[in-house]
Amino acid sequence: STKTSSGILLSTSYNAKMKRPGVTALNPTIYVLDQQSIYYGNPSLTSEYLNKISFDYSNNLKRIKQFAKLSYTFSENSIQNTSGIANNIYYTTYMNDGKFKDINLYLNLSSRITSWLQARLSGSASYITLSNKEASNSGFTGSVNASAFFDLTKGYELSMSGMYRFPGITLQGYGFNFYSSYLGASKAFFDDKLNVELAVSNPFWKTKKYSRTMDADDFRIATDVFNIGREFLISVSYTFNDKDIRASKTSKSIENQDLVGSKGAQ
Repeated sequence: STKTSSGILLSTSYNAKMKRPGVTALNPTIYVLDQQSIYYGNPSLTSEYLNKISFDYSNNLKRIKQFAKLSYTFSENSIQNTSGIANNIYYTTYMNDGKFKDINLYLNLSSRITSWLQARLSGSASYITLSNKEASNSGFTGSVNASAFFDLTKGYELSMSGMYRFPGITLQGYGFNFYSSYLGASKAFFDDKLNVELAVSNPFWKTKKYSRTMDADDFRIATDVFNIGREFLISVSYTFNDKDIRASKTSKSIENQDLVGSKGAQ
């Protein structure tokens, strides 16, 4: 890493990880989902090895903090979910004989626009390639996040946020998309010890629809899932922060180096 005279921080890194398969992927028990569908894990799975090369850019201007990361991740034995039809039964299991490649660009902009308004905008875009001996797939995916926080007078605060995640790329199609939004208002009492918040989650949708598509030589499955959308929330909290009775404690933690650069933009 290096820091320029104008305060721009540039860095590059290489990271190697070993990822063990989860219990769900290893469990050989056959689960009967319905008369024509089953699911089972693969106890022969081995650990997945991931390699990542990244280039980071960070710059803290007077009004806005900027962070960008360009990375390339690849694996020669990625763990992949695979489905098929055998004896007129639709099955789903796991394999890790495939290849995985991901070129990703992540951007984060945060700013205190005024003394009472903060805003953040972030997003990522990826081009993913998946393949094994029987199938292959590739395509673009990503996500967008935006939020704003209003610190008003007399202890009043307003917050709003929204996000959308594009369908992910799978070996045999596309995963579920996802979206959400949030509006909240709060009031502090008794020197900020008592806080009352009223909020609404996903105010624009009574129900939310998520979609997924799977394609293969012998089948095509389109799945729509409907979840509860609009929810009204109320929260009341009280903080006991008397310095005379506050106990101090020490803790140890392991820091993931992948997150170090992004902390500067938060």
